[in-house]
Parts: sequence; C-alpha cells; structure tokens
Amino acid sequence: MSTQNFFTPKRLILALFNSSQIEEIEVRTLIECAKVFEIEPAATRVAVGRLIKDQIIISVARGLYKIGPKGAQLVDQASKWSSIEDRLKQWDKRWLTVHTAHLGRSNKTSLRARERALRLNGFAELSQDLWCRPDNFHETIEETLARLTLAGLDCNAILMNVCYFPKQTTQRMSSLWPIKQIEDDYKQSIQKLESSIARLKLINIEDAIQESLMLGDTVIKQINSDPVLPYEMIDTNLRAQLIDSMCIYNNYGCQIWTDFLQNL
Repeated sequence: MSTQNFFTPKRLILALFNSSQIEEIEVRTLIECAKVFEIEPAATRVAVGRLIKDQIIISVARGLYKIGPKGAQLVDQASKWSSIEDRLKQWDKRWLTVHTAHLGRSNKTSLRARERALRLNGFAELSQDLWCRPDNFHETIEETLARLTLAGLDCNAILMNVCYFPKQTTQRMSSLWPIKQIEDDYKQSIQKLESSIARLKLINIEDAIQESLMLGDTVIKQINSDPVLPYEMIDTNLRAQLIDSMCIYNNYGCQIWTDFLQNL
C-alpha cells in the first residue's frame, strides 16, 4: 500500500491523536512520524501552525501539543465508529425524512454540504429535496437534527418522523441503498484486517505503522460512512463482525505506535 498522497500533514496529525491514544505530542515526534509517510518536516511544521491557529491543537509548552477544543470534537466524531451498534434500536418500520426544497439549490456550496451531511448519516434521496432513512437510532428527533446540523445540514431543514408510505413507495425505498455492494465491502474489509494482522507480526515497525494506520483509517471511514441499516434490509451480523475486527485491529495498531514512540 503506497503512502504517497494518502495523508496530508493535517490529516496525519489528527489520525495520530485519534489512533495512538496519547494525550500530548512533541513537535519532533510529529516530524518523525510524518517522515514514515514521506512528509517533509517543513510541511509538518506548517500544518502544526495552521492547526494551532484553527484551535484544533493547542500548545502545552514550547514544542509540546495536545488536542484542542475543536480537534477534540473532530476526534470524538471520528471515534464513534466502535459504538454504532449500541446506538441502535429495533426498527418499527418508521422512516426519518428530511425536506429541503425550501432551502433552494442555487447556492452550490450549501447544496453540497447539505447532501454530504445527509449521505454521511445514511440518508438517501427518495425524490428531489426529499431524503429518507429507517428510524432505527435510539435518539430523539431533536438529537437527530442536532447531529445532522453538526455534520453540515442547514438548521432550517425540516426533519420528520413518518409512519406510513404507500406500499409501492416503501418497496422503492428499500432499493435506494446498494445493499449487495455494502455487504461485499464488509466481507472484503474483514478479510483485509485479518490478513494485515498476520502480516504486521512479520514486517519492520515503520512498514507496520504505515500499513496499520492507512488500513485502519480506511476501514474506520467505511464504518463512519455506513448507512447503518436495520437487519430487515441488510446483513447486520456482517457489520457487527467488521466493527469487532476493527476493534481488534485498532488495539494492534495502538501497540505498534506505542513501541515506535518509545524508541524515538
């Protein structure tokens, strides 16, 4: 797996805070970690400066940094992948729908942010400006709206809980998500994680860092962008197996980072 262009310096620093389970990092440590991913020291220092300016990381002492308030929010969002199954409830065939026609479509930046927020939270477009997903999260509709707004949805969007659609519509709704592709991706990622764990025991620590962080980052993104559909629509056992496999893999990765950082 090539490291070229996989991580920007900013993304690598955030991934390091998220995956290494360390609270404070020296700039020299960040530089050494970045070198493993072919990132120049100058680029790392520039990224650190920008992250401080944006309050994503903060300075604890000269050359020593920890995650800042905005960064903690990002890391917290990214780390929720391991508890997805705990946040679900039995689906009672109700649907969450979001109506956005009144928000307009002329502002392309807002439109992209809106659609990205909805897709990242498992919504699919039933018709133009009407999005839906199964209501299978154990949260109030106010909490759902707050989560969507945090992801980029306009706060004036209309979120509704719908208990009935015509049968013909519900049949079409079930086909809005690429179920077979999602299940195939679960299987492939589980296999990749299992194969990688076996390989990590045999390769040098720099290669192990590269592989574990890159594969782990890829799978966590997959889980975080999963539509989290109920078992009536998808094989939820496969999804749970993927999350369990990633938890095991994450523990391996944390130990690799610990070993690497202790030897710097």
